[in-house]
Amino acid sequence: TSFPSVEPLGLLLDILCCNQVINIDFLHLKTSFYTNVFWFWFFGFLGHGLSVKQNCTATTDTVCDVLNGYHCKGLIDSNGCSLAEKHSQCAAGQRIKEPGTSTSDTVCEDCEPGFFSKDGVNCTAWTICSESQIIVEEGNSTSDVVCGSAPRHRYGLISFVVLFLIIAICLVITGIVKACKYHLTSVKSAHSAQHLQSLTC
Repeated sequence: TSFPSVEPLGLLLDILCCNQVINIDFLHLKTSFYTNVFWFWFFGFLGHGLSVKQNCTATTDTVCDVLNGYHCKGLIDSNGCSLAEKHSQCAAGQRIKEPGTSTSDTVCEDCEPGFFSKDGVNCTAWTICSESQIIVEEGNSTSDVVCGSAPRHRYGLISFVVLFLIIAICLVITGIVKACKYHLTSVKSAHSAQHLQSLTC
C-alpha cells in the first residue's frame, strides 16, 4: 500500500488551523517528528485564533486565516497566516484610538484630563456637580467625579458669615460718616470762634 507524500509545512498548518488533526496514518510517515504527542499539543496551542481558509491539496499547503478578535503575527505570504495573536485590551484610563484588524493590533490612548474610562473603550467627561451639590470625591483617569448634597449646617454657616460681613461693613460705614460729621462740626465751631474773636478785637 502506498501513502501520499506529506509536506512538513502543510502538515503543520493543518494541525495549527482550528486545532484540527488531519486524517493521515502517522505510522507510515517518513519523519517521526510529528508523531510526538507534545508537538501536537504545542502546534495546537500556537494555532489558537486561526481558521482554515483553504484546505491543502496534493500540491499546495493549507492556507490559514485569522479569526475575529485576532491579528496575524506571522505571514507566510499575502494570503496565509501562520501565527495569530489576540487583540490587546486597553487598560482603565485609556480608550481605543484604533480598533484592531486582522493585520494590526489595537492602538490605545490615555484619556485627556477631565475624562475617565473604566473599561478601556471610551473616555467620558467628568460629571459637573450642580450648584446645590459639592464634590465628595475628585475624578481621575479611571473614575468619575462623585457629587453629594451639601450639609444644611454648611448653608447656615455661610449665611451667618455673609450676614456678619454685611453688618460689619454697615458699622464701618456708619462710623466713618459719624467721624466725618464730627470733624466738620469741629472745624465749623473753630472757624466761628475765630470769627467772633476777630470781631471783638
